Amino acid sequence: MNQECSSDSLSRLPFSPPVYWLLSLSTPMDANASTVAPSQTATTQSEPKGKEFLNHLEVYLAKRDGVDKLLKISRYATNIILASSVLQETVPLTRQLKSFESSVGLSRKAFRLGKFVQDVNALRNSHFDSKEEILLSVIAYGGEGLYYFVEQFIWLAKSGLIDTKHSRNLQKISAWAELIGYIGSISLKLGI
Repeated sequence: MNQECSSDSLSRLPFSPPVYWLLSLSTPMDANASTVAPSQTATTQSEPKGKEFLNHLEVYLAKRDGVDKLLKISRYATNIILASSVLQETVPLTRQLKSFESSVGLSRKAFRLGKFVQDVNALRNSHFDSKEEILLSVIAYGGEGLYYFVEQFIWLAKSGLIDTKHSRNLQKISAWAELIGYIGSISLKLGI
């Protein structure tokens, strides 16, 4: 769970270290998953084919984190404007901002498609020193992985591709999985 980057790994990044830092800002689990340098995920010839595929898939999916974070900032800024008294409800811009916020929320879900694979790989590649660490890792990575997996179906329902009758239950499962993942992640980082 070490989030520090060596100067050698920073020099191989396609962007400057401050931009890398900015893009790595997110939830505790995301920050750990997105700080993996390409050299760390390079496979050796002794690795099984499936593990090699998942490592390559994780590297590909991690590149969308920057776009997701940009959308997150846009959505939260819009929420702050809407929650403040800057705009009155009757102003046409208010309706447009509400529509924008909703659209960005849906777009962010699309950028998370397949992101649960990062948690599967993180759990598989973890080295455990105790039974407690195994349990907390399963809670952290499993909770976050389940959250991202269920979010795919919520996106499909909101996009109109699947029936929305299960949407409310999926949202509850997603919220609980995210909370459980956060608890596990925080516990791991604090060494509880």
